[in-house]
Amino acid sequence: VDQILANMERWRWVPADLGRLHIWNNLPEYMTRVVKDGSIIHEERIIIGQPETQTPVFSAPMNQVVFQPEWGVPPSIKINDLLPKLQDGDFDVLSRRDMRILSLKGRELDPERFNWDKVDIRDVGIYQRAGDANPLGLVKFLFPNKHHVYMHDTNNRALFKHNDRTFSHGCVRVRDPQKFAELILGEDQGWDKKKVAKN
Repeated sequence: VDQILANMERWRWVPADLGRLHIWNNLPEYMTRVVKDGSIIHEERIIIGQPETQTPVFSAPMNQVVFQPEWGVPPSIKINDLLPKLQDGDFDVLSRRDMRILSLKGRELDPERFNWDKVDIRDVGIYQRAGDANPLGLVKFLFPNKHHVYMHDTNNRALFKHNDRTFSHGCVRVRDPQKFAELILGEDQGWDKKKVAKN
């Protein structure tokens, strides 16, 4: 009964009409589906948030597909992983991970210019460049929302072999993002595979 009530409450927050073409992430099933005119035209495995960083239930329009994305390092990693090293004077920790500090105007800043014992690292824009080590992989799918979650590729595809796929910090990872991008951009923008591949 509790499970039925919880699911009814979740359903209450989903719009009655999701549109002619929409993406449905079934979190308990670890699956995403693209639905067109009421029929499933694509489905794929996904990875969702860990129990302590659960993927929220909501609906929002997808408005952007970003190829070769940079990764904005989340506050938890800044505080727990990067800050202690920077406070100890290990200023190369960022370059070793292909990360950089960017100002609001997009100018790269030297980590040595900060007093890491006083600055709030959560306010410092730290980004990892696109590449093989980037946890976002080759593409991300944005649907602006207050939870700051989105769908994206991953550099650790072995995790998709697991039955219980709760490994993310809240975002949704897609097993075959290239095919997902081809389908979405083909349906919405008329792109063919060659145009998607060029990005």
